Amino acid sequence: MSNHPNRSRAAKIARAYIGDREGVDRVRITAGSEVHAYGTMPNTNVIGWYLAGTVDALADEAAAYAEMQS
Repeated sequence: MSNHPNRSRAAKIARAYIGDREGVDRVRITAGSEVHAYGTMPNTNVIGWYLAGTVDALADEAAAYAEMQS
């Protein structure tokens, strides 16, 4: 499971971070903390579900991106 101190907040951050990507229509988070996105798969023109990452990793990536932007 998740090691992030606040899992629900991390899940919201990860969902928003992936949902803002171009071509992503839907985001699903599994009980095992995997984040799946539906849309155009990266580096292809195929549309479908793909594994975007884990909640912890994506929340950390979103925080790093936000820090870089400020």
